[in-house]
This record gives sequence, structure tokens and C-alpha cells, in this order.
Amino acid sequence: MSDSEPLLLSSEDRRVARLCFTVLGLLTLCMWTGIAMSPYLVNNHPLLLIALAPVSRHIVLVVPVVGGVAMIMVAGARHMAFTTFAFLLGRRIGEPGIAWLEARAEKSGRFVRWLQRFFRRWGYFAVFVFPLGAMAAIAGMARMNPKGFFSVAVAGVVFRLGLLALVASSLREPILWLLEIVRRWQGPATLACIALVAVWQFWKWRKRQANPEKGSLPYGLS
Repeated sequence: MSDSEPLLLSSEDRRVARLCFTVLGLLTLCMWTGIAMSPYLVNNHPLLLIALAPVSRHIVLVVPVVGGVAMIMVAGARHMAFTTFAFLLGRRIGEPGIAWLEARAEKSGRFVRWLQRFFRRWGYFAVFVFPLGAMAAIAGMARMNPKGFFSVAVAGVVFRLGLLALVASSLREPILWLLEIVRRWQGPATLACIALVAVWQFWKWRKRQANPEKGSLPYGLS
């Protein structure tokens, strides 16, 4: 967070916010690394894949290999790490951070405003339905009780992952067939994914250079 950003924070709040951004940025780097390496990791190191990048498609693919319980433990811990620092960031930047978050969320400012309205109306239920990313930051900005927030967020994450585990279990044979195809072509597929991620990140960097006032947010907040 730069000094030019329109948020008036105490030195302590600014220090904690910087720490949160650093951790969220590192988790975002892990996310893109996992996505880039996913064709190799999904067969060789499936738990590492969801520890790095616990997106729904990765979770569904690894469940037939590692089992639902192991998936929920690893992916749940990874999700809650991001949620924890997003919530803490929201508490530090406070209510004015809503407008700041809307302004910096690339192409999703309208969704952030919808999440805010949903949270104001439904509170804990909103956190249960959307326990990750921007909703965690919004709950922090609203000064939601931390014990209540984390209880509902954990329940929401486990419920969400449990549904994905059920879907994956019902599709076990097709998924195993797909994994075998990926294994055969994992070298070229991994190189292709690395290239696509690199091109995507370069395009985002060029876009930020052309419009620097928009800045960027960690994956999951924007």
C-alpha cells in the first residue's frame, strides 16, 4: 500500500496492512505457480497442487487420487490462510476501504458492491455462502466479531469443499480417465500452461502500466 492511496491509516494499521498485502501477494504467487504447473502436479503431487492453487477444477481432479478428507484438510487450510489475512486487512483499513476495494478491483467493482449489499442484509449467512476473498475483507471492514466470523467461515469452507468432494466422487471413473490422458501429455501441457500464465501476467502488467491508478489486488480480492 503506497502513501498516495486514499486511505488515512495510523502507522500501526499501515504496518499490519502492508504485512497482509505481502502475505496475500505471496499466496497469489503460489496460486499462479500452481495453475502454471498443474498438468505436472495433478498426477505427481496432487496435495501440493491444491495447497498452492485450491481452485475448484483442481480440487475435483485430485479427490479420486487423495481422498476427500485429505483434500478438505489441505485445501481448507489454504483457503483459511487467505481468508484470515483478507479479514485482518479489512479490519485494519476499515469502512473507507470498501470504496478503495471497488476502485481497484479490475472489472469486478460491481460484484464487490453486490457482495457488500449481500453482507449488510444477511451477515453471517453471507459469510457462510462466500467465505473467501473479498467477502472476508468486507466482513473485516464491517468489524464483524472475529469468533463469529471464523466459525462461520470455517463451516462455509468445509461445506463448499464437501460438495466438491461429492461431485468428484460421483465422477471418479471419468476423472481417472482424464488424469491418465494428462499424465501422457504432462510435459507439453505443463509448458503450454506456463506459457499461458506468463502471457496473461504480462498482459495484466501492461494494463497496469497503462492505467497505474487502478493498481492491482491479490487473486481472490479482485
